[in-house]
Parts: sequence; C-alpha cells; structure tokens
Amino acid sequence: MDQQTIAHQVSQAAGILIRLEQDLGKAKGELNSATRNLTIGSVILLIGIIAFIVYVLFGTPYTAALAAVGLLIGGLMTGVALVKTRNARHAINAATDGIADARAELDGLEAQLPVAE
Repeated sequence: MDQQTIAHQVSQAAGILIRLEQDLGKAKGELNSATRNLTIGSVILLIGIIAFIVYVLFGTPYTAALAAVGLLIGGLMTGVALVKTRNARHAINAATDGIADARAELDGLEAQLPVAE
C-alpha cells in the first residue's frame, strides 16, 4: 500500500477509536445512573417492607397505603435499575473490547507508515 492510503486508514482508525472511547464514557455514565437508581429503589423497597411489617403488627390504614406504594414503586425501580445495570455492563464490555481491537489495528497501521528522517 502507498503512504497516502495507510495515512487515510490511520485517520479512520483513530476516528473509530475516539468514537469507541466516547461510547465507553457514555456507558459508564449510564452505569452510574443505574446504580444510583438501584440504591434509591432499594431504599424505597425497604421503607415499603418496614411499613408492611408495621401494618401487620398494628393494622393502621396509613401504613397499609405506605406499604403498598413503597413495595410497588421500590420494586419497579429496583427491577428497572437491575436491567439497566446489566445493559450498561454489556455496553462497557463491548466498548472495552472494541477499544482494544481498534488500538491494535491502529498500532499495526502506524507501524506500516515510513519513519520520517
């Protein structure tokens, strides 16, 4: 291959690497958000469980409503957060693998470029 073709392929590989690094940053942000939602959902679920225990012990309607709402919202938030966490982890793994492949390709192409004297 001539030098111009290799230089063009190097610039394309560098662009792909930059895009993959941006995707990795986005996936890490999504993982942080999902982890935060998981924590909040778990706390709401815990409040619902405690309210349910209080309802069973004392039988007040306020705690029954609080238990129902807490269990429903906390359960939904926790479930959605777990799915988002799994998806974010898959995206991080895919981006990391892609970055490793792109760096290897870029290093191979840069090795083909002639050294300027």
